[in-house]
Amino acid sequence: VKALNSYNNNLFFIPDLNITLGSFENQKFNKDLNSITLDKSLEKILQDEDNFFKKDFLNVYGKDFNNTLKITYITKDMMFFDNFVSYSYSFAAHPSFYESGFALDLKNKKIKTYILKDLVKNNIAFKKLITKKLKNYFEIHKRYDLANLDFFKNNYNFNILEQDVSFKEDSLYINLRILLAEVGRNLDFFKISYKDLKPFAKGDLVKITNNIK
Repeated sequence: VKALNSYNNNLFFIPDLNITLGSFENQKFNKDLNSITLDKSLEKILQDEDNFFKKDFLNVYGKDFNNTLKITYITKDMMFFDNFVSYSYSFAAHPSFYESGFALDLKNKKIKTYILKDLVKNNIAFKKLITKKLKNYFEIHKRYDLANLDFFKNNYNFNILEQDVSFKEDSLYINLRILLAEVGRNLDFFKISYKDLKPFAKGDLVKITNNIK
């Protein structure tokens, strides 16, 4: 059954700069986004949502959702955000959820999203570390069917380097959703500390790990 997380809308307004950042589900609404007023942005959000629900005349999407957006880390020129969303399935017995992350580059006022390979050096030492961490993680949760996978190439079409990440207060969250059925959602939240990642950091992760002793 289709679910509401197919609705892709990430926006927030910065009063001091009088700009709206992010993107709408309907890309045509992104035109001049950074130069319109807050009232106009809110108007476009309602239009965007309405357009989304009208796209499918069967309208099997759930319409109940909540999200929590919080700042999780700040550096000199970056602000990192975590976004947790719970949403309904039409005709389902219970809601579901997902988590995503992004950053605001304060210099050019752009939104950035990441997958793991954007942030780490993919060398033998890193592969050994992440394999050990994931194996232990799945064994603790008694998912022995997943504990011995090759996490860089396997029958699940899963590569850890291609997974979305979110920046937490003291660790990086790597999304494992593609490996799990709905009943295993509690295992989505795999985290690895910035301290462990420091030897392999590249890109914007360096800006965080440089502060770790």
